[in-house]
Order: sequence, then C-alpha cells, then structure tokens
Amino acid sequence: MTFRRVNLLDKLFWKGVAGRFDLIVCSNQLTFMHAAAARQMVINLANSLKPDGYLMVGPGEKSLVNASSMVQLVEAPAFSAELREREKKER
Repeated sequence: MTFRRVNLLDKLFWKGVAGRFDLIVCSNQLTFMHAAAARQMVINLANSLKPDGYLMVGPGEKSLVNASSMVQLVEAPAFSAELREREKKER
C-alpha cells in the first residue's frame, strides 16, 4: 500500500502510473472540479487501474463517473466501479 501526495492535475504524474493500481479511492475530489477536469480525471483514474482494478468515489460523485470503460458494482454508501471486460482485454 502506498500513500502519496500529488497534484492530480499534473499530466506528468499520470504518465508514470498507467495500469498500476488495484484500488483507487478518490472521494470528494471530483465534485470540486469543473466538468471537463472531472471527466479527464475519471479517464486518468481508469487508465491507472490494473485490469481487475476498482475505483471508489463518494456517493455524490457517482454521476461524474460515466466513463464507458467503467461499470458500477454496488449502490451504497460509496460508489464502486470496475473496468469493463472489454477494456481489460485491450490492455
């Protein structure tokens, strides 16, 4: 398990973490971004997951995670999503 403080809007950070994480917990970050930044953040987070990886966001951010590569797993109190099977095979 690794904890790090990073600038999530830094493009250089995202280049080094593609396909690296089993789980990303990103709660209450997307709601503070404008729509375009939130969409890009979801793409970056999804690309950073391993093929069987999970993304967890706060319940109020569920509507922001509408990437076609993600599928909702549970409907309570936090929102979880997993990469779709199609996306797993393409990596």
